[in-house]
Amino acid sequence: MEAGGHRVGPLPVLAVGDRDRVLLAGDPADPAALAALLAVLSAGAALVLAPAPDALDLAAVAAAEGLTGSYGVQVPGLRRL
Repeated sequence: MEAGGHRVGPLPVLAVGDRDRVLLAGDPADPAALAALLAVLSAGAALVLAPAPDALDLAAVAAAEGLTGSYGVQVPGLRRL
């Protein structure tokens, strides 16, 4: 599989499961972000995309969405994957 003209390598192993809700920061067209997106979904976790996280109040998003982790950005109170 390719993203942005680059091959997407093996999916990262993330400590998530079907009870997790993960915030993914970054452009899903980026190969690393796409690999993380697919890893989250393949684990059965829910996904909240934030392609432009600087424009968001991430703590408010985390609370409203019941997030349990984040990838690509640090959010206070969430474990970073």
